[in-house]
Amino acid sequence: MESATIDRFEIWGLAEALTVAQAALLIIGVDPDGVQYSIQHANHRPAGLEPVMTALAVAINTGKLRATDNGSGRRDENHKWQLPVVGDFDWPHRVTVLVSDIKEWLRQRDYRSTFFLPDQTSVDHSSIPPYMNPHHEHRAPKLVAAIRAWEAVTNKPGLLKHKSAKAAITKWLKEHASEFALVKADGSPNELGIEEVAKVANWSPKGGAPKTE
Repeated sequence: MESATIDRFEIWGLAEALTVAQAALLIIGVDPDGVQYSIQHANHRPAGLEPVMTALAVAINTGKLRATDNGSGRRDENHKWQLPVVGDFDWPHRVTVLVSDIKEWLRQRDYRSTFFLPDQTSVDHSSIPPYMNPHHEHRAPKLVAAIRAWEAVTNKPGLLKHKSAKAAITKWLKEHASEFALVKADGSPNELGIEEVAKVANWSPKGGAPKTE
């Protein structure tokens, strides 16, 4: 008797809690089975993994996402878990988060996830520009950040009140830094990275606040 075909992602849905590594992989649409431990090597990390791992680490370190330490032993002197981008890919296998908390965190960030929030994924990804697709293998977080910042500031004229374009863009990027991996290990904004992105999004390099009547 042949066994029924098993949906590998459906099996993961049985879990009430996941390691940070498993959660990050599922968020980007990758089955953790057989992959989760190889991500310690930079050349084995799927596209989009580091930004998601960074966002999860910052959310945990800032108390926005609850986590349980199962003996990771990898916190820094401030009792914070190091961000994966600085090379520590060991602790994510020993720190767990509740699936229900991950779902709520994703909802708050308005992020669509095929695995965690299938009811919110009725989007035709073919209509999304490749450079904005979170699952594209060549996705560039800083490029996405520049585009999002430009859109946010130009769509809300109030953000430009008494500010230059660059100042308004910089302010927005600081407020949304964790969404684009523009943060340091302690969760604070990466000033240098934000400066680089702001230069790209700035449509008025000569500076100066916009004129008012």
